[in-house]
Amino acid sequence: MKSSGTLHCCEIAPTSRLRRNLDAAGYVVPSAILVLLPKCPACIVAYLAMGAGIGVTMTTAAALRVILLTLCVACLAFVTVRLARRNIPGGRSVLKRASAFLSSTESLSREEKQ
Repeated sequence: MKSSGTLHCCEIAPTSRLRRNLDAAGYVVPSAILVLLPKCPACIVAYLAMGAGIGVTMTTAAALRVILLTLCVACLAFVTVRLARRNIPGGRSVLKRASAFLSSTESLSREEKQ
């Protein structure tokens, strides 16, 4: 018999519909922003002017684009790592091995260049 409220090492906690939807939104929202983010700052200026009635300079629009791009990529990386840690048994050790592998390949590529 199972004791109430405790999970054993081989059992997976049931996830609620809300949790699954939030996990999906963690991927969908930043991905949609990346897909819809225009490449030229002039388009960002036009979107802000039409949508919000805000006039910004080209320099501000270029900086805003870089900030949005960085935030979306960081958010996707965070959600991916969190999901990997939660779903893979021993997820932290898997991530440590992956980072060790990447650092070893970087050092090998540096040695080849020399």
